[in-house]
Amino acid sequence: MTKRPRNVANDIIDATESATRKWTRQKKSEERHPGMVRYRASRMTKEPTTKQKKAAWQVMEDAYMAASNGGRLPTMARQIYYQARPKIMAMTSNKQLAYGYFSQKLLPDYIEEKGVSWNVVYDARGHFEEPHTNISIGCGTIGVRNYIRAMRGPEIVEADLKAGHVRTIGPRGNVAAILFCEKEGFGPLFKAVDLANRYDLMIISTKGVSVTAARQLVETICGPDIPLFALHDFDVAGFMIFGTLSRDTRRYKFSSFVNPISLGLRLDDIDGLEREPAAATKTRRAQRVDQRRADRDDRDQAQGAWSHEGRPKRRAARRHLRGVSQEPGARGRVCQAAGRHDGRGRCRGPRGSRRSGPQAPRQASPPALGRRRTPHL
Repeated sequence: MTKRPRNVANDIIDATESATRKWTRQKKSEERHPGMVRYRASRMTKEPTTKQKKAAWQVMEDAYMAASNGGRLPTMARQIYYQARPKIMAMTSNKQLAYGYFSQKLLPDYIEEKGVSWNVVYDARGHFEEPHTNISIGCGTIGVRNYIRAMRGPEIVEADLKAGHVRTIGPRGNVAAILFCEKEGFGPLFKAVDLANRYDLMIISTKGVSVTAARQLVETICGPDIPLFALHDFDVAGFMIFGTLSRDTRRYKFSSFVNPISLGLRLDDIDGLEREPAAATKTRRAQRVDQRRADRDDRDQAQGAWSHEGRPKRRAARRHLRGVSQEPGARGRVCQAAGRHDGRGRCRGPRGSRRSGPQAPRQASPPALGRRRTPHL
């Protein structure tokens, strides 16, 4: 593009072209692709939608007050979700609001940003059990909160109608260590070997990542005399779960130091062990290749089924003759496989079709056929 000399007229032209460059590009695109007209209309007439976060910030306080009876009662995060969901969806064009996104993202962010002291509790995930007393409580906000409030030292109960015993709640005189297990389901195994009573272990098990209630319990009980042992998988998720027992996160901040001891495997431990059989994970590229191969097999099978009828048969033969090698000296070569050559330079089946029995190797075509072009079928 040649540069025009500077003057008032050329400056007006340059300014106009610069201002209308995007519009010109759009119009030329619409001339080539008429569907772009609908795209432009939808973009220019589309009304801006309200984000779920913005809508939640507008209705969150009313939802909490409705679920907690004006803030006088503890309320579950799910109850706040039920109060806020229809209002948020009405403000966001009925976009579905997931409970996990609301309870783990929107609600904690709102409480942290606004600095409100709401009494929000969460469902129990997992449980913890004391040794000797057989007290088992769910790892939920209310359960852990009530347990910490009720902790007291050992108390001797004299014999009456029942035998004398020691009454205690909490770690004093009862718990020597805490064992955290990232998975549930090992309770019957631990009970069969009497693991908790033999080693004075409080066993905490959750369903994956530790909940904030479990971290609060660990921070309250653990100290210099009560260690924390963590039993986790040797994978990324397992090490992440192990890290949340001592590292501050967005949901929970530790006020005292907790040093968990990992009981999981290390690289030196797995050296020489057999690997469990696992199916190989295919990449998207491999999946596309397999899909193309399956489509090609279906197409070849369909062509083989149609090759027994008149016109499709001639089309299959023409398709095969087009694929015959055009190397020098092999011009006009046709398939000479057993049972497939009809004597007139034509193939009875499509290229690549399978036939039972041995097949003869390809041979050069007759001299007369080799001196002229492949006949048009």
